[in-house]
Amino acid sequence: MDWEVSTADMAGLRKRAFWAIVAAACAASLIVARCLEPDRRGLGTHAQLTSCPCIFRVFTGIPCPTCGMTTSFAHMTRLEVKDAFVVQPFGALLCLCAAVLAPVGAVLALSGAGPRPRVPSEWILGPVLVLLIAGWIYKVLTTRGSW
Repeated sequence: MDWEVSTADMAGLRKRAFWAIVAAACAASLIVARCLEPDRRGLGTHAQLTSCPCIFRVFTGIPCPTCGMTTSFAHMTRLEVKDAFVVQPFGALLCLCAAVLAPVGAVLALSGAGPRPRVPSEWILGPVLVLLIAGWIYKVLTTRGSW
């Protein structure tokens, strides 16, 4: 028996594994979000997963950069789109991405088709960081009195 694996076969396996992990992570985040009840304050839904409050908020007194993401995901999985965008616009966009990438990633993992995974370039990372910071600024401005 020949146990050697060609470089092309390894690349294909890595690609399939990458897309399988993407699909599983996206599906898991959507399933967990659906199991959570969105907090009416627009933040704090994560406390249903852990009993600890947001450490950033405890020490600084302001919402953290990801504040409201879990609540936004919980709203989106209930198709409460307006509430999700009001709570945390970037979280709502991430949830939409997860909803698309879960099935697409599964198909790509099973078929082996699709693009080779690459480390995100500044063309992807830059806009994502800008949207994250914009979402954070929005959250800080809209939750002023409720800290």
